[in-house]
Order: sequence, then C-alpha cells, then structure tokens
Amino acid sequence: MTTFLLPQEITIYEVADIYAELLAVISQSDSLELDGKAVEELDTSGLQLLLWSRNECRKIDIQWKLTSPSDELSQCLELAGFELSDSDSGEAI
Repeated sequence: MTTFLLPQEITIYEVADIYAELLAVISQSDSLELDGKAVEELDTSGLQLLLWSRNECRKIDIQWKLTSPSDELSQCLELAGFELSDSDSGEAI
C-alpha cells in the first residue's frame, strides 16, 4: 500500500499540484492510503480532489483508504455530509 501524506492546505491554490502528485502515485500503486493527519485547511476544491482520488481508484480497481484524518478534515467531511467509518476511517466517503 502506498501512503500519501496530505498537505496542511488542500485549497483551490494547491489542488493542481496535489492532483498531479496523486495522479502519479495512483498510476504506480496497487492501493492508496491518504494520511490526513496534517490537514489544517480544506475547501470545496480540496473535497473534490479527495472524492476524485477515491473514484479514480475505484475505477481502476485500486484499494483506497483515508486514515488519521485531522479534526479539521473530519469536520469538513462531516459538514459536507460524509461519514467516516470507524473501521477504516474513510471508506464511507
């Protein structure tokens, strides 16, 4: 499993760079774990990026998991109507 540490800020200003990094990681992985412990700021562009990564992994049959979400990341996901499952911290989104 490849672990990708999400940066402190996932906003419209950083999304293009993070997208390019994630695309490269996904293309070389058989599973992807996004570690969200460092996230301090997330906007709707960042949320879309996380959902894209999950959908892209599902499309090409790669396991996707969000682990260790920061309080900020958890709150943003909950505000957007997503639930974090207790078993794997993210398969529910």
